[in-house]
Amino acid sequence: MKKIKILKPILLLGLLISCQTDWKKDYEKIIRKSEKDFKEIKQVDTIENSNTRTKIYLYKTKGISKLKVNFKAANLFDIEDEYYKNDSIIFIEKVNGITPLIYKRERKKEEPIGKLIEKISYFKDKQNGIEKLRSVEFYLGDDRKKRNDELQKLDFEIKEIGEKEYSHIEKMYERYYKY
Repeated sequence: MKKIKILKPILLLGLLISCQTDWKKDYEKIIRKSEKDFKEIKQVDTIENSNTRTKIYLYKTKGISKLKVNFKAANLFDIEDEYYKNDSIIFIEKVNGITPLIYKRERKKEEPIGKLIEKISYFKDKQNGIEKLRSVEFYLGDDRKKRNDELQKLDFEIKEIGEKEYSHIEKMYERYYKY
């Protein structure tokens, strides 16, 4: 009888985890099927100053839109951000690229200038989501391809996210969508 009491929570936790992965896999299948059907609706290319450029693409297909943003600064930092949205929510945000590190003092020569990141945020609804993140430090003079190969060998750190993170992603989406 004690074994059943011990196994019951473990089985429920296993069921809960397997249910969480199903909706993420469903989203990935939806995206794979939709990729070939996306039609470009809008393209915007902005140059904010001589070192900063943002390209924005909007694609749509049967009930799903994809907003793709390419941001480049100082020929060194570049981020590609993709948002996938259905009629009710932004269900996936993907971020890839080099983000700068901000120091409150002058950066020392041996310190990294940024991080090479890969982040995927999945939202079941506006209050519940999962974030997968992996990153490596990026130094001035690093070979991007080598650092990316190192990044791909790392496991994702996975954490639950919620309404606060969704709200931030939604604000970014709306900012770029307005262009």
